[in-house]
Amino acid sequence: MKVNTKKFFTLIFTLVLTINLIIPVSASETLSDNAIPNEIITEINKSLNYISTQKDIFGLTDVDFGTLSVGNQIKAYEYRDKQLKEAEFSLFPIINNERLVAFAVKNNEKTSIEITTTFVKDIASSFNPSTPIAFIYDKDTCYIYSSSGLTEMHRSSQSNNGRDVLDYNTVDKSLFDSITLNNLSSNEFLNYESSVNLMAENTYSVNIAATTYYSCNVSYVSQAPDSYYCWASSVACIGNYLKGKSYTGEYVAQQVFGSNYNQQVPQEKALKALKDIYDVSYTSNNYVPSDNTILGSIKSGRPLFSGWWATWYGGHATVICGINIIAGYITIMNPQSGFQSATSNGTTYTYTSITNNLVYELERYGN
Repeated sequence: MKVNTKKFFTLIFTLVLTINLIIPVSASETLSDNAIPNEIITEINKSLNYISTQKDIFGLTDVDFGTLSVGNQIKAYEYRDKQLKEAEFSLFPIINNERLVAFAVKNNEKTSIEITTTFVKDIASSFNPSTPIAFIYDKDTCYIYSSSGLTEMHRSSQSNNGRDVLDYNTVDKSLFDSITLNNLSSNEFLNYESSVNLMAENTYSVNIAATTYYSCNVSYVSQAPDSYYCWASSVACIGNYLKGKSYTGEYVAQQVFGSNYNQQVPQEKALKALKDIYDVSYTSNNYVPSDNTILGSIKSGRPLFSGWWATWYGGHATVICGINIIAGYITIMNPQSGFQSATSNGTTYTYTSITNNLVYELERYGN
């Protein structure tokens, strides 16, 4: 029997295509490839413009902002009431030559965007850019979820009692079927230079952003995961900058408490340690500093000790080391995660922590 070769291969191709089309796809693997909203791109470029004079402390010294692109929204979820519920913020990966270099953090209640490099190195070394992921937060831990399961990124020293403990070994895996995963690949170019030029026409010159931004070039001083001595790392950051030392937060805490040093302290006691260890005198103030206060302190070469508060969590100490006086924007050295930006809500400054999915408000300071 003579076979029509053309028809035969057409039939085979049709069968293969049909089989591929009916293979089920898990909901958790659904990828979103929508265009990034223009307002998001504008806000990302604004924030990049604000940190352009501090690229070195953000670890972006060799990154040309003009070549940056942004990836699809990375969703965040929190585990409470035995369900995964969408968090109040999301992340947009900032990509340079297909390499993750930063995250733009978008809180649902704010139009402004914060820039952070938290987790960037760990994620870049652990996940292929094409791997779809989402952030998940339980009572005290930040995870990244992918098809391989949960990867622990950070465990906090204090619990969020509004969330449950997520045990991946015992939880029903169908829990993850409804969440959205996206990869870290670029979606579209930011067109940073064109955007900045447009801002210059409509608001202010990019050169003004540099001349109205003041900073102290402090060094990062970390605190160990699941530790309480953020105050000591903040003291070390300020003291090292002013006195040319290289003490760690652990060292400062040990000078105060000895071997049992993993403890919290009020702001007054932290500033006493600054005096005792570094011979640097700071005054404790239990109210939010004005922009003029922040500016005056930084211009005089004195980074500010800063106390923040988050509901469900409590207090946290950082160092305010930069301010843009026309943009409602400050840079903080966060012992928990590195350098990041915080933005004004008209009353105080706030930032969203991607280590624990909490919004922190500035409450007090020392300078």
